[in-house]
Amino acid sequence: MPSTGPIPRALELEDGEEKAVYVPLLATEGQGGAAKITVRASALEESRRVVTELPVRPAVPYRREIDFGVFAEGGGQLVAAPEGYVPGTVTRSVALSRLPSVRFAGKLESLLDYPYGCAEQTTSKAFPLIRFGELAKAFAPRLINKYGPAHMVQAAITRLRIMQTNNGGFAYWTGDDSPRPWVSAYATHFLLEGEQAGFVSGMSVRALDYMEVLGNDRQDLDTTAYALYNLSKAGRPNRGAMDELRDKHRKKLTATARVLLACAYSLAGDAESFNLLLVDLPEVKPGRYQDYMRSDLSDYALMLMVLADAHPGDNLVPDLTAKVSRLMESYDWTTTLENGLAFSALGKMADDAGPVSGRLVLGEKEYPFQDAMGLCRGRTSRRRPDHGGILRRRVAGLLVGHLQGHPDPGIAQAGQPGALG
Repeated sequence: MPSTGPIPRALELEDGEEKAVYVPLLATEGQGGAAKITVRASALEESRRVVTELPVRPAVPYRREIDFGVFAEGGGQLVAAPEGYVPGTVTRSVALSRLPSVRFAGKLESLLDYPYGCAEQTTSKAFPLIRFGELAKAFAPRLINKYGPAHMVQAAITRLRIMQTNNGGFAYWTGDDSPRPWVSAYATHFLLEGEQAGFVSGMSVRALDYMEVLGNDRQDLDTTAYALYNLSKAGRPNRGAMDELRDKHRKKLTATARVLLACAYSLAGDAESFNLLLVDLPEVKPGRYQDYMRSDLSDYALMLMVLADAHPGDNLVPDLTAKVSRLMESYDWTTTLENGLAFSALGKMADDAGPVSGRLVLGEKEYPFQDAMGLCRGRTSRRRPDHGGILRRRVAGLLVGHLQGHPDPGIAQAGQPGALG
């Protein structure tokens, strides 16, 4: 950090006098950080040395750009990123997948980086990692701890244990004795999925006892249907409550409740009731409701997840997948519940994505990859943050590029972010 003006070498002070010395400093180019300032002074036989740190921030805010494209088999050209970034601050990453959810990598990062932990948020952050763990490691490697996604799922289960109430439900926060019905059904669904994948909770028996209570309640039919689905998923179908809900309340059921109840029947082996409930489904309420707790996106994602589990070949599955993808793309921001359900639902189909292999060529360097999602990550100090690259693969798929850094305030920010051609 050089000075832009003269630094006085000597000062004359009277006894008890104080003077301020102004030294103009100029921050060097870079991403900022802490500037260490050392001041030394001596007079007669005394000397003093003071060290302090000053925060240095870039003149313009940090910026992140994301773009995605589709590549046919054989290869494609990555157009270079635009000029105008401070050297040393730019990170460029590329991810490749045959899954459409690759384009939502930024929202997965936001979900995993969410700082709070109520019952819903704890469940939402861990739910996708049951089926989506390997993709999460590629899309958000800095947010997956050293023990991996499985450890994060087990940690979420442990945290939920202190939120389980005496009757088996789940409170919203620790220390609360009142269970939240819909959140309890959501957390129970997560526990059941986790146990199917080999995780141990020790809570599902009591949670299912509370689902029996909710399955006979008629205050919120969405929650009732969700509880009945969980019971069927656990091999404890409540046929009496299911039949009563189907026969006496079917016209009152939302699309989400009918799909949940239909899947409860499917898991119980009743194909006729499953098909009956899916005929002429009502429209899903658009937008967000219940104080942003629920939305069309979360409803579609939940329907997709339970159908992919109970009846993956149903004709509704492709349509729901398209709706979830469209809404994930159209919403400027998404809640933890929306992200948790959407990634959990899309993760149900991850096993069918198939391997991806090839090589990424950047200048004179090549980066081969075998069934890998993260192709290239790193920082560059060049004035041009990244030159063009060529992606050569043996399969078709989707590619996402991330460009992030501090824009140079002295260079006009014209043009579009680095495109993926």
